[in-house]
Amino acid sequence: MTMLSDVPSPLRVRSAGWLSAHAATLLGIGILTSVVVGSVLVTTGTIPSRGGAEFLAALVVAFACYGVASLILERRRAPVLGVVVIGVAIQLALLGGPVLLSADAYSYSAYGRIDAALGGNPYRDVPAGFATDPVVGGVAGGWRHTPSVYGPVFAGLSDGVAHLAGSDPAAAVRLYRVVAAASMIVLMCLAALLSSRPDRAAAFVGWNPLLAVHFAGGGHNDATMMAIVLGALLLASHARPGTGAVLWMGASAIKWVPIPLYALWALAAHRRGERAGVAAFAGGAIVVASAATWRYGVDWLRVVSPLSRAAEAQTHYSVARRLADAGLPSAAAAAIVVAAAALGVALLIRSAWVGTARLGLAACLLVATSPWLLPWYAVWPVALAAIEKGRAPRLIALALTAYLLAARVSLS
Repeated sequence: MTMLSDVPSPLRVRSAGWLSAHAATLLGIGILTSVVVGSVLVTTGTIPSRGGAEFLAALVVAFACYGVASLILERRRAPVLGVVVIGVAIQLALLGGPVLLSADAYSYSAYGRIDAALGGNPYRDVPAGFATDPVVGGVAGGWRHTPSVYGPVFAGLSDGVAHLAGSDPAAAVRLYRVVAAASMIVLMCLAALLSSRPDRAAAFVGWNPLLAVHFAGGGHNDATMMAIVLGALLLASHARPGTGAVLWMGASAIKWVPIPLYALWALAAHRRGERAGVAAFAGGAIVVASAATWRYGVDWLRVVSPLSRAAEAQTHYSVARRLADAGLPSAAAAAIVVAAAALGVALLIRSAWVGTARLGLAACLLVATSPWLLPWYAVWPVALAAIEKGRAPRLIALALTAYLLAARVSLS
């Protein structure tokens, strides 16, 4: 019998590559199956009142497959087309099921409806003032007295969704989920285009089961934001930093997260002697701010205030909250996280100063030290770690994904 070790070296390498590619493909199918099974187990409401333990078990199995596939692809290559096809299937698989683990899409729908159809200002008027409207009336209790906390670019998107969905709340939520799932597919493809290992990058983004649950399943806007960020990076890599900077600004006008990432990237580009499009970023900001002020008055500037509230609040999965729950005084826990964040920022600035923007590590730091930590934030480090050189950002992003798997899942 001929052993693989007896086969001539070039053929042995090709055989090993063939085997690893098919192993990765099988793992991708395993992820898809586990995610679909997990979604079927949740049949009651946005936060599962039953089946939570089974759902989490399926999600853990899916993540284990994803983690093994990611480690295989660190060393072996797989067919890019096959990776992308499986990624598309994973990210679309949950669109036919119920809304999962969050009611945020109902809030998005309400703000858009207030803006587009009810004559209100989403940055001033709260959903409770339109409680009889079929769309606005579905907002979760904790957000009924809160105006929009999202930037004016997302307000424009919400306005468009409201016009398309009309007074049908289910249609509005479905549209947000479609946009989020489509954004994940775009994000996967952009990661492949930006990476020297497109197969690995596409799988790292597209095969992530936690992201499938919270974007196709939950309709959150973070995937759209990160797709715009990677689009900006792709334009800059093709010698169009000005246009890319406008996209950076557009992403920042959904949520503030891209601003510190752009600052690091622009510093590194400047130190390399390259253009970073700072003037274009500033010009785009002036245009967006002027349009938002014309449309909403100065009320839209209130989107800054949730940042200070988030700094004071702590979600259950934040590191500071975990340290406090472990017995540390709250002040000491917060001081440890702030010190870690300051050290991380200093190291990231030092790296950018010598011309290297470690955006994947920066996004990992943002998530790890955020006092307001939600599981769909994992898309920030996953997207940027996928395209970064070096294995460390991807391993940290994997660890953060694993840490956030159980967030929002009710086991009672």
